[in-house]
Amino acid sequence: MRWDLLAARLQGAFTVERLRARDGRILTPASGEPLDLQELLLEAAEEGEEDDELGDLLAALKGPEGAPEALELLERRWATEVVMPFEWEGFGPISSSAQLRLLDVGDGQAYVLPVVEEAPLRTIAAIQPGKAPRACAAFFRSLLQDNGNSYGIDLFGSLPSQTVNHRPDLVPTSAVLQGYWEWMRWAVEHIGPEVWTDLRDSVIDELVEPDPLQRSLRLLRQVPLHDPDALGAWLEAQEREGTELSEEDRLRIFQGYFSRSYVEHRPRRRSPKAGRRSREDPHR
Repeated sequence: MRWDLLAARLQGAFTVERLRARDGRILTPASGEPLDLQELLLEAAEEGEEDDELGDLLAALKGPEGAPEALELLERRWATEVVMPFEWEGFGPISSSAQLRLLDVGDGQAYVLPVVEEAPLRTIAAIQPGKAPRACAAFFRSLLQDNGNSYGIDLFGSLPSQTVNHRPDLVPTSAVLQGYWEWMRWAVEHIGPEVWTDLRDSVIDELVEPDPLQRSLRLLRQVPLHDPDALGAWLEAQEREGTELSEEDRLRIFQGYFSRSYVEHRPRRRSPKAGRRSREDPHR
């Protein structure tokens, strides 16, 4: 693999300044489109590698669902870090997930990789320098403001059932809170006011029934899926109730949602080496 070529292509693509913070800036591709990492990996492959141990991975990159293989291949050379995984509950045991990762190729920048199920692996922005907290927080808020549309992606279909923040030192809770609130404002305009009714119902359902499978069965009983007229009336009622919710009601719903769905996992600090004895402790 011509890793130097891939690194050069990455660095050369991100030339447009999108945002500037006190400690750094956000760059996006001059093309205005996300950079397809699967295509770049295929370009960086050298002749004959299709026959070695990389062959299966490279072959998978040519398909529409080659993101896992692309990520595995990238991590043979460079580290990627999961900053924030997201999860959505589905009916019964079914769930879906996504991640925001940072790719470090050693050029002082961190390339943002949204890893979304059944979507190609792409990078949408470069944070310069890579671990600039204010720039990372500004990027996250701008990403959520329009669901990633201005970065060339659709990030969420709804707010996640669970968000785990592995790097609150880069993206603090306040940035996630503000970003999710802005996402709801965007969703009201582009999806409909029923997003507030749906969020309210999900908070109440989780309080009433902690088991996800039982919650799914409860929802199936409530929604008249087999009666088109009744389903239309139910959807209209959801939209009407969402419109009628006051700003105070929406804030209470949002706070209830966030307090139950968001957690932080701070990086562990290294402990002193085991076996090191203290001079002040004569009993060791």
